[in-house]
Amino acid sequence: MIDKKIDKLISLLELLEKDKELLKERNIEWEQQSMKNVDVSNMDAQGVMALFMGMVRGERFCDGTIMKMIKSGAVKKMAPAFKRD
Repeated sequence: MIDKKIDKLISLLELLEKDKELLKERNIEWEQQSMKNVDVSNMDAQGVMALFMGMVRGERFCDGTIMKMIKSGAVKKMAPAFKRD
């Protein structure tokens, strides 16, 4: 039972680290200002998903991150990128 929970936690941490790597590959820092200002017009869906995940993870550490990203228009810019792929 405990081993399964530890395995799940390790898998989750690996997934989160992958999102950070995806952002880094696209020269995007894992911080709100950088993610808010990124140009997603030519970004693939995997990169945009990494941005969404970064936004959700940011909410865990700073209440209001998602709302700030929505109000800034960043989420509206990200959404059409999924239609391209």
